[in-house]
Amino acid sequence: MIELSNMDKVLSSVYLDVVSECLNDRTSAFYKKIEKSNTDVFGKEVIFPCRFGINGGVACSTETSNLPTPGSATLLTFKAPLANVYGNMEISDKLLRVSDKGNNVVNVLNNEVDSLLEAAKFNLKRMLFQTGDGALATLTAAAGTNTVNVNSTRNLTEGMIVDFIVGTSVTASGYRITLVDRVAKTVKLDNVVPSTVTSGAIMTLQGSYKSEIYGLPYIFSTGGSNMYGSSRAIIKYALPGEYTLDHVDPDGIQTVLDNMEEIGGAQPDMILSSYAMRRKYLNAMNTAKLNVETVENDGFKAVAYNGIPIYAEPFVDENEMFFINSSDFSLAQLADWSWVEGSTHEILRPIYGKAAYTATLVKYCNLICRRPKSQAKLTYSED
Repeated sequence: MIELSNMDKVLSSVYLDVVSECLNDRTSAFYKKIEKSNTDVFGKEVIFPCRFGINGGVACSTETSNLPTPGSATLLTFKAPLANVYGNMEISDKLLRVSDKGNNVVNVLNNEVDSLLEAAKFNLKRMLFQTGDGALATLTAAAGTNTVNVNSTRNLTEGMIVDFIVGTSVTASGYRITLVDRVAKTVKLDNVVPSTVTSGAIMTLQGSYKSEIYGLPYIFSTGGSNMYGSSRAIIKYALPGEYTLDHVDPDGIQTVLDNMEEIGGAQPDMILSSYAMRRKYLNAMNTAKLNVETVENDGFKAVAYNGIPIYAEPFVDENEMFFINSSDFSLAQLADWSWVEGSTHEILRPIYGKAAYTATLVKYCNLICRRPKSQAKLTYSED
């Protein structure tokens, strides 16, 4: 029986396995498929080599000529920081004591852990499709009330606690989202946001500005002027392919695949798409009166093109598709999900100055790509 006295042990021996399985296997098809490893972790950084080009030491000559001069393939050393991914839950002392008396502690724990898991899955999946800067949305008008106008609500949901960045500084922090209007593109918060939060301000998850993991868009041009510590202008030969087309149909997808094979020497094993892009593809198939192929891999069912699954993801930009070789990606991590322990190894720790306890889930990690050149992105444009 779970009681207040043995709750730490239960959190460690029972709930942690459930948490790890849920986050690692049910977050997304892409996240489940990629390798999780500490091989490239050195201190607080991920350091990994990337090979580009081929060995130049091959030639054809006469039997009396010198052997070819060795020419090793180009090696780049990429670096990325380990992001600190935290998930915090809080239980009041009163609720624990009442539950303990009624033998309902398990219900309290289930509710809190389920809530934490839901939030962790949402944000982990979201970060997979962002650049790491933490931007959730951009304000389209100055604040001044408890409701703000944003350019997109794709990355937002009720319950999130957010900060507002003007320029590069946190101007207002600690606001809880109480309502997201996805039609009007407005967000209601629990307090008035000051007018110093101007149009163009960035909304981020609390304390997360420029501290999140590098998602898929990071290796593309939207990721900034550097990629894993190297200038994109200098390592153009290592960059992924980016294509803009005015159609999303078998011909458009095949164009990207042909270029990937011709330039990068590889075909993707999955396509990650917005729901809008998947609809465009299905509409094209319907118009051409072609059968739509479907596949099921690792428990995830998807529409497919020539056996390549097209997974629709809620956090992919509306007009984008990513063509991915999942074997080129890995989640570099110190270890799998774990609980932060106090000085005496307690997991459920009392909060100073408050009649409550807290437990913190943690993972130190970052997403890396060893062969950016073998990936591609398709952007739909009507122009």
